[in-house]
Amino acid sequence: MTVRRCMDCGHAVFPARLWCPSCGGERAEAVTVAGGTVLSQARQRDGSVILTVTTDPGVALVARLEGEAVATGQRVTLEDRGEGVPLPWARPRA
Repeated sequence: MTVRRCMDCGHAVFPARLWCPSCGGERAEAVTVAGGTVLSQARQRDGSVILTVTTDPGVALVARLEGEAVATGQRVTLEDRGEGVPLPWARPRA
């Protein structure tokens, strides 16, 4: 999974944007993100769990949980399963 980092100021964002929301810069690079830390979670009516995760570059994103339950503060592995659109999934880090 990747986030975009501004090459002018270093600010990272997800999903990708045409310009940096911090400095307005238009130059960005893709940064591979292996995981992050669970900030919060919510169980949906269908039983699925949605997480808010802070990635290692510091970007907060929403991801679906795959696998066993996680605790706030726990490390997770992230994977983008979208085809043309960002669709983050998380699973407990082994």
